[in-house]
Amino acid sequence: VNNTTQDIVIGGTSIEVGYYSTGNTGIHRYTTRLANALGLTELNYAVGGGVATSFVLSNIPTYNSTHKYLLFSYGTNEVINGVDTSTTKTNFQAILTNAFSKGWSGSNIIIVSNWYTNPTNANTAILNQTNMFTMVNNLATTNGCIFVDVWNTQLANLTAIPLVDNVHPSDDGHALAFKKVMSVLQY
Repeated sequence: VNNTTQDIVIGGTSIEVGYYSTGNTGIHRYTTRLANALGLTELNYAVGGGVATSFVLSNIPTYNSTHKYLLFSYGTNEVINGVDTSTTKTNFQAILTNAFSKGWSGSNIIIVSNWYTNPTNANTAILNQTNMFTMVNNLATTNGCIFVDVWNTQLANLTAIPLVDNVHPSDDGHALAFKKVMSVLQY
C-alpha cells in the first residue's frame, strides 16, 4: 500500500485541533504526529468545543483506496457540559452509522476515548468521566472499531505530564497519546 496517497480523517475537540500544543500550529498535536508517522495526509475537521453533534457528516468520505482511517474523539466536552452518556451514545452512533453507510469498516475507524479532565465541578466528577469512558469503549467494541484508551493513560501520567488548563494536554501529553494510538495500531 502506498500510504503517501492515503489520508486520515479526524473528528474531535480542541484537543484534536491542537490547543496548547506548541504555538497552536498543530505540528505537535497527536493527530498530526500520527498522520506523519503513518505517511498519511491529515484531514482534520475537529473543532474547539466540539461534541459528537458538531461533526459534519459530509466530512466522512466514501471509503476507497485513498482513505486509510477515520479517527473520532468525543465525550470530553459532553462531560464538561453535563451531556449524559445516553445522548452522547446516540449522537456518536450517528457518526459511525454514516461511516458504515459509506463503506467504512470498523477496522479502519479509530475511536479515542474521552480525555481525562481535572474534576473541577459536578459535571467533571470522576464518576461522570468513568461512565463516559465506559460508554465510548462499549460503543467502539459493539461497532467493531479500534478503541484507544487515552483516559487511563493520561490519568496515570498526570504527575509527570500535567494538564495545561485542567482539560488540554501539553506537547508531552500529545506525545503520550500519539504513542498510545501507535501501540494500539501495533506500529
